[in-house]
Amino acid sequence: MSVTVRVNMFSVGRRRRGIEPVPTTLREEPRTVGDLIAQCVEVCVERQRRRAESIEPTTVTDEEVDEMAKVGKIAFDIDYNGAPVALDKAISHALEAYEDGIFRIFCNGVELKGLDAPVDLHEDDVFTFVRLVALAGTMW
Repeated sequence: MSVTVRVNMFSVGRRRRGIEPVPTTLREEPRTVGDLIAQCVEVCVERQRRRAESIEPTTVTDEEVDEMAKVGKIAFDIDYNGAPVALDKAISHALEAYEDGIFRIFCNGVELKGLDAPVDLHEDDVFTFVRLVALAGTMW
């Protein structure tokens, strides 16, 4: 049975910019943090596949480039690689990145710790995935 959760996403746009909860449908209710990560990766891979199939090259306005530059990434939504994403590899990388501390997950502002930690969903829960970056030096 599928379940819909809200995941905070950073959006860049002319009309609104910031973090807003986006409804995300998972194939089933996740039991653990690892399961939550795997199902979120499945959703992202499917979105990327659909976007790659439907993208038509378009022109980008100066305003759009300026908005993207403010965030630090100018992208044109073009899949230059053309190769489909291997789902099992993507899930494996995401789980490894979580174990390595590359990102953290919060549910309603409370950090979820450990891949085996249980996830207890409620109707108004909002998940936030935070990617951590080194500001200076090296991590090791």
